[in-house]
Amino acid sequence: MAEAADEHTFVINLISGGGSSLLCLPADGISLEDKRQTTRVLLASGADIDEMNCIRKHISKVKAEAWQDRQPCKIINLILSDVIGDSIDTIASGITAPDHTTFQDALSIVRKYALEDKLPQTVRDHLVCGERGRFLRRRRQATPYFAIRLI
Repeated sequence: MAEAADEHTFVINLISGGGSSLLCLPADGISLEDKRQTTRVLLASGADIDEMNCIRKHISKVKAEAWQDRQPCKIINLILSDVIGDSIDTIASGITAPDHTTFQDALSIVRKYALEDKLPQTVRDHLVCGERGRFLRRRRQATPYFAIRLI
């Protein structure tokens, strides 16, 4: 459905805590089981939600700016937060919010918690390839078309 969005499309998203696990499409070369194992490892590591989501965003096709390529459709997000501080890019891994993290950030978290030998090889390889510039991630520029309004 998202791939068919155009300038005539109006999307209403209801996003809530837990959305990250409900909207799951691993990056090419990473299996669903690899992604599950990565989440288990991150939960056991002591990483906080921002750190976990940084890694999960970088091994996903639909997290972090998933809608960025769907321009020029119009999107309204109704977001129910379960995250301390209500950081829009953290709730449900920020599926419609600009992502300010990098593959390098994700690898720094892997090193911080000594997860190199605990994560699936496909995940480690993907993060390293991303750090080396193999994957281009679009960054949404600040425009009047993207505004966050908390109510």
